[in-house]
Amino acid sequence: RRVFLRNFPSSLKDLLLTTWSGVPVEIWFQDEARVGQKGSLSYIWAKKGSCPVMVRDNRHDTAYLFGAICPARAVGAAVITPAVNTECMNLHLAEISTQVAPGAMAAVICDGAGWHKAGGALRVPGNLLLIPLPAYSPELNSMENVWEYLRANRLSFRVWEDYDAIVEACASAWNWFMGEPERIRSIGARDWATVSGHTVCWGGRPHGIAWHSWVVDRQPRTVPMKYKRIAIDTSKHVFTLHGVDERDHPVLRHDLRCGQVEAFFAKQEPTEVVQEACGGSHHWGRVSTRLGHRVRLISAQYVKPFVKRAKNDRNDAEAISEAASRPTMRSVAVKSVEQQSAAIILKHREMLVKQQTRRSMPCAGTRRNSA
Repeated sequence: RRVFLRNFPSSLKDLLLTTWSGVPVEIWFQDEARVGQKGSLSYIWAKKGSCPVMVRDNRHDTAYLFGAICPARAVGAAVITPAVNTECMNLHLAEISTQVAPGAMAAVICDGAGWHKAGGALRVPGNLLLIPLPAYSPELNSMENVWEYLRANRLSFRVWEDYDAIVEACASAWNWFMGEPERIRSIGARDWATVSGHTVCWGGRPHGIAWHSWVVDRQPRTVPMKYKRIAIDTSKHVFTLHGVDERDHPVLRHDLRCGQVEAFFAKQEPTEVVQEACGGSHHWGRVSTRLGHRVRLISAQYVKPFVKRAKNDRNDAEAISEAASRPTMRSVAVKSVEQQSAAIILKHREMLVKQQTRRSMPCAGTRRNSA
C-alpha cells in the first residue's frame, strides 16, 4: 500500500508516456455497490442509552449501482444493472468514456475484482486506462466513501416493493449526489492521486449536466445474460435461483414465486438447470425440458457436503450448483408422469404389505405361561 501511494505519480507517468504524452489527464475512481431490499443498516446519531427503531426487509431483490467520479471536475457516471459481471462493466466503461473531457484521457482507479481485469471479454474504450489498486486496500478508493455517504442519506432505512423501485431509488440518490459538486470534491479528492509531468484536466462538461437522467443508464431487468448453469432450491412457495457464467462466477441470486418460475425460464437461452432430486423436482424438470433446457437432478446426499455454514435457501442453491460442477457427479433421470404414478402405486403397496405384516405378528409379551 505504501509503495503504491509513493510511486503512483511516477508509475502513471511511465504508463502514459508511450501513447498519451502531453495529453490532459483526469483521475477517476470506480466501484460498484449492491443495493437491495435486505440492505445494511447505517449508524445514526441518537441519545445515549437509546435504541432507535429501524425498518429492514427480509426479501432479497437486488440491483447493482456501478459508479465513478472525477473529483477534480466534480462529475460522475453511473449504470444500474441487475447483476455484476464483465458485460455490465463494459456498459459502465462506455458511460465513463462519454463523460471524459474532449481531447483528454482518464486514468480509472478500481479494485482487483474479476470483472475489472483487462483483456478477454472486457472492452476498455480508447480514452480510458484502468489502474488496479493493491489487494486489501478498499480505503484507497474514494467510491467506498461515496457509497457510505449515499447509504447514510438516501439508501438505508427504506423498504422497496420490487426491482423497479430499487432502480428508481438508486437513480434518485446518484443524481442527488451529482447535484453537489463541492461534496464530490470533498469526498473524492486524494492528495496522492496526481499525475507527474501531465496537465490535470479541469475543462469539459459542467457538473450540472449530471442532473439529467441519461447520466444514470437504467438497464432493464431483461438485460440478456448467458448462464452456464442455474441451480434451483425448491420449496412450497418461493424458489431460490443461483446462476453462474462460463467461468463459474455467480451472476444470479434471485428468489421467484412458484408461479413465476416457468415464465422466467421461458425468457432464458437454453442452459443447464440443476435441482435436488425429489418428487416436485421431476415436475419442474419436465417444465424446463419442454422449454429447451438441459435438466439434471442430483440426490440430496451428494449435495449436502457442499453446503457452506448455515443452511438456508441461498446456500442450498449454491451447493447444488457447486455439486453439479463436479465432472463425476451422478444425476437422476427425470421421470415422466406415468413413471411417477407407477412409483407412487408401488410405494403404497410396499407400505400396505408392511402394515399387514405388522398386524399379523403377535405382540411380544402378551402370551402368558399356562403352567
